Amino acid sequence: MFTAAIPFLDWISAAIAIYLRFRLTLREAFLVSATLAMAWLVLGTEILSLARAITFVPLLLWWLVPLPFAILFIITNRDRRRFPPPWPRLTAFGYGLLAVILVLLGWSFTQAIVSPPNNVDAQEYHLQRQVFWMQQHSVEHFPTSNLRQVAMPPLTEFAGLHLMVLTGGDRFHNLVQWLAFILAMFAVSLITRRFGGSSTQQLLAALWIATIPLAFMQASNDKNDVVTMMWACLASYWVLLLDTRSRLRIGHVALVGLAFGALALTKGTGLIFGLPIGVLAACYLFRYQGRLAVPALVIISTMALVINAGHFARNYHTFGSIAPDTPGIHAGPRLGNEDHSPAAVLSTMARIVGSHCVTPSETWNTNLTMFMRSFHEKIGRDIDDPGNTWVPYGRFRPYQFWQTDEDRAAAPAHLLLVLLLPFVLVWGRRQVPWRAAWPLLFIFFAGFFLFCFLLKWQAWHVRLVIVLPALIAPVIAWAYGASCVRYLSPIAAIFLLLTLTPSLNCLQRPLWGPHNIFSADPLALRSINHFDDWPQQYRDLANRLEEVKPKTVGFWTDQLPAMAPDYPMQRLLLDQLTVKPEFMSFNSALEIPGKPETDPDVVIVARTKLRKVQHASTGTWYNAGKTFGRYTLFWPEKQAASP
Repeated sequence: MFTAAIPFLDWISAAIAIYLRFRLTLREAFLVSATLAMAWLVLGTEILSLARAITFVPLLLWWLVPLPFAILFIITNRDRRRFPPPWPRLTAFGYGLLAVILVLLGWSFTQAIVSPPNNVDAQEYHLQRQVFWMQQHSVEHFPTSNLRQVAMPPLTEFAGLHLMVLTGGDRFHNLVQWLAFILAMFAVSLITRRFGGSSTQQLLAALWIATIPLAFMQASNDKNDVVTMMWACLASYWVLLLDTRSRLRIGHVALVGLAFGALALTKGTGLIFGLPIGVLAACYLFRYQGRLAVPALVIISTMALVINAGHFARNYHTFGSIAPDTPGIHAGPRLGNEDHSPAAVLSTMARIVGSHCVTPSETWNTNLTMFMRSFHEKIGRDIDDPGNTWVPYGRFRPYQFWQTDEDRAAAPAHLLLVLLLPFVLVWGRRQVPWRAAWPLLFIFFAGFFLFCFLLKWQAWHVRLVIVLPALIAPVIAWAYGASCVRYLSPIAAIFLLLTLTPSLNCLQRPLWGPHNIFSADPLALRSINHFDDWPQQYRDLANRLEEVKPKTVGFWTDQLPAMAPDYPMQRLLLDQLTVKPEFMSFNSALEIPGKPETDPDVVIVARTKLRKVQHASTGTWYNAGKTFGRYTLFWPEKQAASP
């Protein structure tokens, strides 16, 4: 397990070295170090993948290379007196904010480190793609029926792959998002500080991030929404630093490009939220740098493309598009909006905002649902119009108070404070740094419009847009923390904490109750939605396969190939079986030239009533054996008697 600490040691030691060398603040140094670590991660993954060398020793050596240089620089630097940095002066309220933030970080860290990864979406493709990459020692596309496993941006999964290879498991996977959670707070607090915000206002901006219910809960899981949020905040910070006539530094420009590249390589929505940030960068460069603007934009674009080159090339070679969205990629219709009329965009906007207007009152929520349906009737829209609604799993549902679910939790306090923001800004207008506030508001509203214009509405859109409230955290801090309305800061902070309370004991990783992460069976936590029935069934299946010791295990989900949270079963087999099997997708929807499907020794089929299946590639028939809960074992016909 110590090997998992080496990438983190690289990041921390590089941050300290940067802090000592370049006289940045420690928070800035950690942001720079994280960006460089990201570039090192992507570079190592792509290089080792070409050589099919993503194995323990090459990865360990890759991460060991920069460590001695960073440590040597720290030891030999004469300005070590700057470390540790001086403690800032804080008011009593500031210390209270700091204490609350540290408690929330400790809370989410406990959830992240004690609980195994158990987000269902991650089990369907985020984690499974890492297993397949680990088996083939490269990140090349592989045969699969869940096309998200190959088509979706892979940056967070690259980090998970390295941790999986270095440790042999997924114990530390949740920490990737937890660290991104902290770095997002660093970024928004630095923006607040850069434009005159006090220490208390910086902490208020960080608290705003920490109390976004979805961000807080996802900070302890293994998805990529918080990582996307972090890169958007970090890119905004470095772009806002371009608002000056000072000499343009190539290192600064390169960091902007790397941040944009990371934003695109983390999640598809990163391109949407990154577009207004990129427009702002271009405006600053042309306004202040004159003839250097074009070369700077070329460097930014080049760095972003280099970071994404490998993934784009693999997608283009396989799908004919660098960002495929053809039917089937997401197990249904296209995610892209097919109706861009004003009424369609307004419909999406209303449903997203409405998702956050919920309260614990069922009467209120029922009336909210009725209002939303009535609103759509008045604008002449079907609330489930497939032109701007992702129909398979995204149909409109009655509004409920979902603040314990990491995929659908609302943020009513944040919405209310945003709605009141214009009045507070007018009240404290003389103390608000409008030079930065206007650009951040532009990014916020432009990002919201583009998101609604380009993507169909989905039931979990509240998860996809957590970038937006994070981007205006500094504006909130400047407005509600202004001295003329300083009494609003404690009220806002208390309100944010109260609405976060239901999320503290989230459904997926509860700290108390019958399914709490301290006493529950880890396999049951991985199967949190089927806590009582799946674990024993999985173990019975694993015990049966331990008797057979198959070298190759095929997975096939009949009828719903993309909705297959097979990772808990795969993880159990890798951890329990004496002979570690290799997994393959049986009868894959996506075939890869040069990678023909061979006959697996056994096929595991989920949710099926079939008694016989044929391997499409070889013609081999498999007969059903014993059923273990949701899974049925299928054996080659010549072994029909063996079950």
